[in-house]
Amino acid sequence: YATRFFGTAPQPFRALMRTTQRFQGGGGGGRNSFIFGTVKGEGREPDEINALLTHEALHNWINAMKKGPQGAWFDEGATNYYTAILPYRIGRRSIAQVEAQIGEWTSNYYGNARRTMGEDAARAAFWTDADAQMLPYSRGPLYIALVDARLRAISGGRKRVDPLVRTMVHAIRDGTASEDMWLSLVSQA
Repeated sequence: YATRFFGTAPQPFRALMRTTQRFQGGGGGGRNSFIFGTVKGEGREPDEINALLTHEALHNWINAMKKGPQGAWFDEGATNYYTAILPYRIGRRSIAQVEAQIGEWTSNYYGNARRTMGEDAARAAFWTDADAQMLPYSRGPLYIALVDARLRAISGGRKRVDPLVRTMVHAIRDGTASEDMWLSLVSQA
């Protein structure tokens, strides 16, 4: 479904799982592959595993911008947004699960001591401050969802954020994406 959604040709794909003695993060995604971890002997909820696998797989398409400010808000924000929305659209998640995910983003964002930290400062502190590291994973999808809601509201439901995100995904792949480009797409939508 994601291949069709993002307009790319099917490619071979590899998923790697590592088992550790203690939790060492979720996973990492890249082009045509991803890795994720699980703790030896610990059970995990199926929806949590599905969300993790979906999120990391979506990084096959949604990556960091190469030009200008590298907006983790877009990379992780759009990835988290579509981790919730795409499975719902194909009947793999319920509306209650999507609502719970949005509630989690909201709680994580408004409960975050660094929620007022700017994007540049959060990016600089990403690997040294756990609160700063969590910002793009909560602030980003809330912003993407807000843009989608506003586009649907002003267009009577005819417009969505999807074409804007797809344009950015293709621009990221060819190295022309920037935050200015995103702002231009939003203002023209």
